[in-house]
Amino acid sequence: MPFKTRNLVESFRYAFAGLWFALRRERNIRIHGIVGTLTVILAVHLGVTRLELAVILLTIGLVLTAEMVNTALETVVDLFTDEYHPLAALSKNLAAGAVLVTAITAVPVGILVMGKYLVIAQGRVVPLKLRSGLLVAIVGAVFVVLLVVAIKAALGNLRGFRGGMPSGHSALAAALVTAIYFVGASPTVVALAIGLALLVAQSRLEARIHSLTEVLIGMIVGIGMAWLVFSLLAV
Repeated sequence: MPFKTRNLVESFRYAFAGLWFALRRERNIRIHGIVGTLTVILAVHLGVTRLELAVILLTIGLVLTAEMVNTALETVVDLFTDEYHPLAALSKNLAAGAVLVTAITAVPVGILVMGKYLVIAQGRVVPLKLRSGLLVAIVGAVFVVLLVVAIKAALGNLRGFRGGMPSGHSALAAALVTAIYFVGASPTVVALAIGLALLVAQSRLEARIHSLTEVLIGMIVGIGMAWLVFSLLAV
Protein backbone atom coordinates (compact mmCIF):
# COMPACT_ATOMS: atom_id res chain seq x y z
CA MET A 1 0.00 0.00 0.00
CA PRO A 2 1.47 3.44 -0.86
CA PHE A 3 2.38 5.68 2.05
CA LYS A 4 0.57 8.62 0.47
CA THR A 5 -2.83 8.31 -1.18
CA ARG A 6 -3.35 9.82 -4.60
CA ASN A 7 -6.92 11.00 -4.25
CA LEU A 8 -9.80 11.44 -1.86
CA VAL A 9 -11.48 8.19 -2.88
CA GLU A 10 -8.40 6.18 -1.95
CA SER A 11 -8.18 8.01 1.38
CA PHE A 12 -11.72 7.00 2.27
CA ARG A 13 -11.11 3.45 1.06
CA TYR A 14 -8.08 3.05 3.31
CA ALA A 15 -9.95 4.65 6.21
CA PHE A 16 -12.88 2.26 5.87
CA ALA A 17 -10.43 -0.64 5.55
CA GLY A 18 -8.88 0.37 8.86
CA LEU A 19 -12.29 0.70 10.48
CA TRP A 20 -13.36 -2.72 9.19
CA PHE A 21 -10.12 -4.28 10.44
CA ALA A 22 -10.67 -2.78 13.90
CA LEU A 23 -14.27 -3.99 14.07
CA ARG A 24 -13.31 -7.44 12.85
CA ARG A 25 -10.23 -7.98 15.02
CA GLU A 26 -10.77 -5.95 18.20
CA ARG A 27 -13.42 -7.24 20.61
CA ASN A 28 -13.38 -4.08 22.75
CA ILE A 29 -14.17 -1.91 19.74
CA ARG A 30 -17.12 -4.13 18.86
CA ILE A 31 -18.40 -3.94 22.43
CA HIS A 32 -18.05 -0.16 22.56
CA GLY A 33 -19.70 0.12 19.16
CA ILE A 34 -22.70 -1.94 20.27
CA VAL A 35 -23.02 -0.05 23.56
CA GLY A 36 -22.71 3.26 21.72
CA THR A 37 -25.39 2.30 19.20
CA LEU A 38 -27.78 1.21 21.94
CA THR A 39 -27.07 4.43 23.84
CA VAL A 40 -27.94 6.55 20.80
CA ILE A 41 -31.16 4.58 20.22
CA LEU A 42 -32.14 5.05 23.88
CA ALA A 43 -31.30 8.77 23.75
CA VAL A 44 -33.47 9.28 20.66
CA HIS A 45 -36.29 7.28 22.26
CA LEU A 46 -36.12 9.44 25.39
CA GLY A 47 -36.30 12.60 23.30
CA VAL A 48 -33.04 14.28 24.29
CA THR A 49 -32.28 17.67 22.78
CA ARG A 50 -30.09 18.02 19.71
CA LEU A 51 -27.27 19.47 21.81
CA GLU A 52 -27.46 16.57 24.26
CA LEU A 53 -27.46 14.07 21.40
CA ALA A 54 -24.40 15.82 19.96
CA VAL A 55 -22.62 15.45 23.32
CA ILE A 56 -23.46 11.73 23.39
CA LEU A 57 -22.28 11.19 19.80
CA LEU A 58 -19.05 13.10 20.47
CA THR A 59 -18.37 11.06 23.60
CA ILE A 60 -18.96 7.77 21.78
CA GLY A 61 -16.72 8.95 18.95
CA LEU A 62 -13.92 9.79 21.40
CA VAL A 63 -14.10 6.33 22.98
CA LEU A 64 -13.97 4.57 19.61
CA THR A 65 -11.19 6.86 18.39
CA ALA A 66 -9.11 6.12 21.49
CA GLU A 67 -9.60 2.39 20.94
CA MET A 68 -8.48 2.62 17.30
CA VAL A 69 -5.45 4.76 18.14
CA ASN A 70 -4.54 2.21 20.82
CA THR A 71 -4.80 -0.59 18.25
CA ALA A 72 -2.71 1.37 15.74
CA LEU A 73 0.02 2.06 18.29
CA GLU A 74 0.13 -1.58 19.38
CA THR A 75 0.45 -2.64 15.75
CA VAL A 76 3.33 -0.22 15.12
CA VAL A 77 5.17 -1.33 18.26
CA ASP A 78 4.77 -4.98 17.29
CA LEU A 79 6.06 -4.14 13.81
CA PHE A 80 9.37 -2.81 15.13
CA THR A 81 10.04 -5.38 17.84
CA ASP A 82 8.79 -8.77 18.92
CA GLU A 83 10.84 -8.72 22.13
CA TYR A 84 9.94 -7.13 25.44
CA HIS A 85 11.21 -3.60 25.90
CA PRO A 86 10.21 -1.32 28.80
CA LEU A 87 9.59 1.65 26.50
CA ALA A 88 7.43 -0.42 24.18
CA ALA A 89 5.45 -1.68 27.16
CA LEU A 90 5.12 1.88 28.46
CA SER A 91 3.79 3.06 25.08
CA LYS A 92 1.15 0.33 25.06
CA ASN A 93 0.20 1.06 28.68
CA LEU A 94 -0.18 4.78 27.97
CA ALA A 95 -2.40 4.08 24.98
CA ALA A 96 -4.49 1.66 27.02
CA GLY A 97 -4.72 4.28 29.76
CA ALA A 98 -6.08 6.79 27.25
CA VAL A 99 -8.81 4.31 26.33
CA LEU A 100 -9.61 3.78 30.02
CA VAL A 101 -9.90 7.53 30.66
CA THR A 102 -12.30 8.08 27.75
CA ALA A 103 -14.37 5.02 28.61
CA ILE A 104 -14.84 5.84 32.29
CA THR A 105 -15.53 9.50 31.47
CA ALA A 106 -18.30 8.41 29.10
CA VAL A 107 -20.23 6.82 31.98
CA PRO A 108 -20.99 10.00 33.99
CA VAL A 109 -21.58 11.89 30.72
CA GLY A 110 -24.32 9.43 29.80
CA ILE A 111 -25.82 9.58 33.28
CA LEU A 112 -25.78 13.38 33.41
CA VAL A 113 -27.31 13.74 29.93
CA MET A 114 -29.96 11.02 30.02
CA GLY A 115 -30.53 10.59 33.74
CA LYS A 116 -32.98 13.47 33.91
CA TYR A 117 -35.20 11.68 31.39
CA LEU A 118 -35.18 8.26 32.88
CA VAL A 119 -36.00 6.43 36.07
CA ILE A 120 -37.54 2.99 36.28
CA ALA A 121 -40.50 2.97 38.64
CA GLN A 122 -43.15 0.25 38.75
CA GLY A 123 -42.18 -0.90 35.25
CA ARG A 124 -42.74 2.53 33.71
CA VAL A 125 -40.34 5.13 32.36
CA VAL A 126 -41.10 8.46 33.99
CA PRO A 127 -39.33 11.83 33.86
CA LEU A 128 -36.71 12.59 36.49
CA LYS A 129 -35.21 15.98 37.28
CA LEU A 130 -31.47 16.19 36.85
CA ARG A 131 -30.80 17.28 40.38
CA SER A 132 -32.94 14.72 42.17
CA GLY A 133 -31.39 12.80 45.02
CA LEU A 134 -31.46 9.48 43.18
CA LEU A 135 -29.57 10.75 40.15
CA VAL A 136 -27.02 12.62 42.24
CA ALA A 137 -26.46 9.46 44.29
CA ILE A 138 -25.81 7.45 41.10
CA VAL A 139 -23.38 10.08 39.81
CA GLY A 140 -21.65 10.11 43.19
CA ALA A 141 -21.29 6.32 43.17
CA VAL A 142 -19.76 6.43 39.69
CA PHE A 143 -17.21 9.03 40.74
CA VAL A 144 -16.38 7.07 43.90
CA VAL A 145 -15.59 4.02 41.77
CA LEU A 146 -13.47 6.11 39.39
CA LEU A 147 -11.55 7.69 42.26
CA VAL A 148 -10.90 4.34 43.94
CA VAL A 149 -9.66 2.85 40.66
CA ALA A 150 -7.44 5.90 40.07
CA ILE A 151 -5.90 5.65 43.55
CA LYS A 152 -5.31 1.91 43.17
CA ALA A 153 -3.68 2.47 39.78
CA ALA A 154 -1.48 5.28 41.12
CA LEU A 155 -0.32 3.06 43.99
CA GLY A 156 0.19 0.03 41.75
CA ASN A 157 -2.62 -1.92 43.42
CA LEU A 158 -5.04 -2.10 40.49
CA ARG A 159 -6.51 -5.55 41.09
CA GLY A 160 -10.15 -4.65 40.83
CA PHE A 161 -11.87 -4.35 44.21
CA ARG A 162 -9.99 -7.20 45.86
CA GLY A 163 -7.36 -5.87 48.22
CA GLY A 164 -5.16 -2.83 48.00
CA MET A 165 -5.47 0.78 49.06
CA PRO A 166 -8.21 1.92 49.46
CA SER A 167 -11.13 -0.45 50.10
CA GLY A 168 -13.61 0.01 47.26
CA HIS A 169 -16.46 -1.75 49.08
CA SER A 170 -15.99 0.46 52.14
CA ALA A 171 -15.87 3.57 49.94
CA LEU A 172 -19.16 2.70 48.21
CA ALA A 173 -20.84 1.79 51.51
CA ALA A 174 -19.77 5.09 53.08
CA ALA A 175 -20.89 7.00 49.99
CA LEU A 176 -24.30 5.34 50.24
CA VAL A 177 -24.65 6.42 53.87
CA THR A 178 -23.73 9.98 52.90
CA ALA A 179 -26.27 9.96 50.05
CA ILE A 180 -29.01 8.69 52.36
CA TYR A 181 -28.19 11.48 54.80
CA PHE A 182 -28.28 14.16 52.10
CA VAL A 183 -31.64 13.07 50.68
CA GLY A 184 -33.19 13.73 54.07
CA ALA A 185 -33.92 10.23 55.28
CA SER A 186 -35.12 9.71 58.83
CA PRO A 187 -32.53 9.22 61.60
CA THR A 188 -33.59 5.58 61.85
CA VAL A 189 -32.85 4.93 58.17
CA VAL A 190 -29.52 6.74 58.44
CA ALA A 191 -28.61 4.67 61.50
CA LEU A 192 -29.48 1.45 59.67
CA ALA A 193 -27.36 2.55 56.71
CA ILE A 194 -24.43 3.26 59.02
CA GLY A 195 -24.84 -0.19 60.54
CA LEU A 196 -24.77 -1.82 57.11
CA ALA A 197 -21.70 0.19 56.11
CA LEU A 198 -19.91 -0.93 59.27
CA LEU A 199 -20.84 -4.54 58.49
CA VAL A 200 -19.33 -4.16 55.02
CA ALA A 201 -16.14 -2.75 56.52
CA GLN A 202 -16.01 -5.49 59.15
CA SER A 203 -16.43 -8.18 56.49
CA ARG A 204 -13.44 -6.84 54.55
CA LEU A 205 -11.35 -6.95 57.72
CA GLU A 206 -12.55 -10.39 58.80
CA ALA A 207 -11.78 -11.85 55.38
CA ARG A 208 -8.29 -10.28 55.58
CA ILE A 209 -8.86 -8.64 52.21
CA HIS A 210 -8.08 -5.17 53.57
CA SER A 211 -6.23 -3.71 56.52
CA LEU A 212 -7.88 -1.31 58.94
CA THR A 213 -6.07 1.60 57.30
CA GLU A 214 -7.32 0.62 53.84
CA VAL A 215 -10.88 0.36 55.12
CA LEU A 216 -10.74 3.71 56.92
CA ILE A 217 -9.21 5.47 53.91
CA GLY A 218 -11.88 3.90 51.71
CA MET A 219 -14.64 5.24 53.94
CA ILE A 220 -13.07 8.69 53.94
CA VAL A 221 -12.86 8.62 50.13
CA GLY A 222 -16.52 7.56 49.86
CA ILE A 223 -17.80 10.16 52.30
CA GLY A 224 -15.67 12.93 50.79
CA MET A 225 -16.63 12.24 47.18
CA ALA A 226 -20.34 11.83 47.97
CA TRP A 227 -20.32 15.04 50.01
CA LEU A 228 -18.59 16.90 47.16
CA VAL A 229 -21.01 15.62 44.49
CA PHE A 230 -24.10 16.43 46.56
CA SER A 231 -22.72 19.87 47.43
CA LEU A 232 -22.18 20.66 43.74
CA LEU A 233 -25.28 19.05 42.18
CA ALA A 234 -28.04 18.77 44.76
CA VAL A 235 -30.50 21.60 45.18
